[in-house]
Amino acid sequence: MKKILKFGVIGILFLFVLFYTILKNVSGTTKVIVLKNDINKGKIITEQDVETKEISNKNVLPDIVLNQKDIVGKSLKVDRLQNDFIPKKIIGDTAIKLKSNEVLLTIFMPREDAKLISTGDEIALALIENNSNEHPQIIKDLIITSIEELPKKENDDNANNKVLVAFKTIDTNASKIVPYLKQDQYKPIILPQKNSTKEKNMSNANTK
Repeated sequence: MKKILKFGVIGILFLFVLFYTILKNVSGTTKVIVLKNDINKGKIITEQDVETKEISNKNVLPDIVLNQKDIVGKSLKVDRLQNDFIPKKIIGDTAIKLKSNEVLLTIFMPREDAKLISTGDEIALALIENNSNEHPQIIKDLIITSIEELPKKENDDNANNKVLVAFKTIDTNASKIVPYLKQDQYKPIILPQKNSTKEKNMSNANTK
């Protein structure tokens, strides 16, 4: 009788654990990565393009991205819209390798300035304070990873004269920069490039 009672209690506990697990999987939530903006095919994803969103477990697909590190620095094979999940199968082959302490960010840069730089070059940012009397903080060691044309806008010469520049930097620099990017309070600074392709080409031209 005691054995039957013992097995009965174990069976009830097993059913309770099973029911609790199923209920948790259905009614619980999971943090997933979604897009903050519309993203075109081929665009390199940065921290500014994604955010974390908590959704019901029953809506979590098996292959969607759950961690920023799985998508930042990579591109998409297809266009995606704001608030879309990111299935791993649509992640493209293009990728920028980031170290564990590196962050990928983007800025808008005047087209004329962008003509002076190439992928791999270093730039700096002047972070502009609200108080115009204060000297801007200069952040260096920003390495260009890509320069992208923006879709043309009708009757908007200001937007059409800019390009999107992605760069990588260490996380401590990024934490200083991001608040200014959100407020559009920054100015790109083109630095003299060491052994740049442009300088080499000019040197070769002068020797001919």
